[in-house]
Amino acid sequence: MAQRIASHIPERELSDSAPDESVAVIDIYGVIVPKGPLLQETSDGQLAGVEGIQKELRAAVADDRVKAILLNIDSPGGDVSLVPELAAEILDARKAKPVVAIANTWAASAAYWLLSAASTALVTPSGKVGSIGVWTAHEDLSGMMEQKGVDVTLVAAGEYKVEGNPYEPLSDAAREKLQADVDAYYEMFVSGVAKGRGVKGSTVKAEFGKGRMIMAADAAELGMVDAVMTYDEALAKLTKNPETFNRSEPEPPAATTPEDEALTETRAEETHSDAESRSGDAAVLSHAPTTEEPIMGDEDKRTCEEKQARLKEIAERLGEIDAAANGRALEGEANDEWNHLVAERQTLKADIEDTERRRRALDEIARDGARVESGDGAGFNVRVTSDPHDMTQYRASSPDRLRDQWRDGAKRAIEGIGALPHPDARLEEAQTRMSRLIDADGEFAERVLRTGSKKYARAFAKMLAGGGVSREEENLLREARTALAIGGTGGYPVPIALDPTVILTSDGSVNPIRQIARVVNVTGNDWKGVTTSGGAGASYDAEEAVVSDDTPTLGQPEIHVEKAQSYFLYSIETEDWAGISQELAMLFSEEKDDLEATKFFLGAGHASHEPEGLITGLTASYQVATEAINTFADEDVYKLADALPSKYRARASFLGNGVVYSKIRQFDTSGGSSLWIRIGDGLQNVQTGALGQGLLGRPTYEASAMSSLTTTGGEKILVLGDGRGYVVVDRAGMNVEPVPVVLDPTTNRPTGQRGLYAWWRNGGGVVNPNAFRLLVVQES
Repeated sequence: MAQRIASHIPERELSDSAPDESVAVIDIYGVIVPKGPLLQETSDGQLAGVEGIQKELRAAVADDRVKAILLNIDSPGGDVSLVPELAAEILDARKAKPVVAIANTWAASAAYWLLSAASTALVTPSGKVGSIGVWTAHEDLSGMMEQKGVDVTLVAAGEYKVEGNPYEPLSDAAREKLQADVDAYYEMFVSGVAKGRGVKGSTVKAEFGKGRMIMAADAAELGMVDAVMTYDEALAKLTKNPETFNRSEPEPPAATTPEDEALTETRAEETHSDAESRSGDAAVLSHAPTTEEPIMGDEDKRTCEEKQARLKEIAERLGEIDAAANGRALEGEANDEWNHLVAERQTLKADIEDTERRRRALDEIARDGARVESGDGAGFNVRVTSDPHDMTQYRASSPDRLRDQWRDGAKRAIEGIGALPHPDARLEEAQTRMSRLIDADGEFAERVLRTGSKKYARAFAKMLAGGGVSREEENLLREARTALAIGGTGGYPVPIALDPTVILTSDGSVNPIRQIARVVNVTGNDWKGVTTSGGAGASYDAEEAVVSDDTPTLGQPEIHVEKAQSYFLYSIETEDWAGISQELAMLFSEEKDDLEATKFFLGAGHASHEPEGLITGLTASYQVATEAINTFADEDVYKLADALPSKYRARASFLGNGVVYSKIRQFDTSGGSSLWIRIGDGLQNVQTGALGQGLLGRPTYEASAMSSLTTTGGEKILVLGDGRGYVVVDRAGMNVEPVPVVLDPTTNRPTGQRGLYAWWRNGGGVVNPNAFRLLVVQES
């Protein structure tokens, strides 16, 4: 990164600016540091000094000849110091004239904070923005020093003066202090970005990358930037018309959390005071939030950490007031606000010191083992509402605790399901399956919570029908789409009650594989198993004899989940939302079952981006030929049964086409051979594919994908085996992407239909082919 920045040639140096130019370009290249000139060369690259940027920004704002300001940013971020103050100045500067910022090509971390404060945020087509987060590091050199025989003695005054030094491991108290500082700066970061982009803080946390860098197109879609264009395009448009990018102040977003309420109130107050803040030259770069009460609420109700965050806000504001005064004496409202903030700061510091003294005293008591009895500690306070789908109630101090809360909430949601839209779905079986799918990392639990509510199902149906989706419903859909996107796939998650990867039915095609095979669930893209040949290692040996080597041969089969997809059309006039839900439930299930009925038997495998079918996986070594050429006779059924190893016969089942079973029935014209058990019951073609009869005492299943040609050489007509030798791998969750208007491919005019593109993921494969035998009609 440093080399890239060091070799970066600025598009335009500020010192070369003509005095009559209407656009002032301020280059922000390299690592951002608090002190120093605008750009400073170092042996490792360039440094961008906040003080230098502030100086150029103030000069551009004060210069009447400058009609617009362009911040040309290429930076990996840097030190947080003075960045909030600079972002606040950029926010205020855009009240005076358009301030456009472009990520050319990187605006990461602190650099994105500055970019988000501009009137309009842009990014070049190959650029990236984001990295919203704060981190720090502690190096523990004590082990290295001990190896080198170096003893370090620290002499200090002040209880915490040497806290966090590199010559000893980091203490729990020091770690907590560092974490509190990081958290406080992160909240400042989120609040600053939210204010600049005109969104809620919760939106920044949930949708703006979560610390990752985001590519240009995705950033524009998420609202992290306003547009994607080159630097030359942006400069040309701004020079031609400075008002091109003059974005009006965004409306304060509707608050849904205490933090967002504070943000909304602050933005409303700032908007209200815009006219007043422009009354004098000295106030051009100042803003005046209310001083009647602290932003974070009444002082006596705030935690120590909240008061520490407020101290940082006060420090920022004091710096802004001083900068706006520009060396002049404070007067009027500015002087009153200064005095109020100084007094509030002193009170907060006293409160924080008192709280920390109490905590130190409790820590000392806790370390005195003779005076206390150890316990398991206080649990995290969780607010539980009657609606498990209310995501605002799930808050925890760690990801693990949050996932635990999701799982608990998902269990409550599953228990509360009253009915399923698909007429053939069995509620208790579906609830049992969903309970098993609540996996360790919480992915499926979150899917249940976000898509299992009646509100989400109603919003989903309205979206497909093209009906009027309310603001709340739009938020539900967007949040679910963002939170549950895997690997950047996007799409709207199908409501749990409609999802055929969760609610399993077997209507339509006869597909018995799921009835006999081993079915596993994964959250990733593959499944790895373990198989043995020769069974587990065990033997009888003589007394005091060396144990014999009974080690079996181990194998590790791997099955990849493949992407299955479907596309279908429906009328644009459809407005019966409840009807859509029921039809979709049946359609999704039938489409999925039809595909699996074929591919779980005949699929070519991962190289062809589909499951490996059972027939495909049974190669020549596991095939049995009929006795006669181009002929299938009763003796072939016995031959197939005799070929299967005895250890697999107890759990073996027959799989074959219905026509093949009819042929077998005709073998027994007198009833003497007793091929069929309960021959008089008749064929019972139930939905699972089970015939309700036993062939040679083994269960029989109809597989419509298998061949029915019993007189054609090479046809694979009957399977006998233990279904556990085939594994079906499921990844729960189906997503859809609606196509609002379908166009005729010839005329390119609307057809009066909508489209729906759906996709899901699963896989399958033979993991133990020796557990099966496949009967093949002998060729000539």
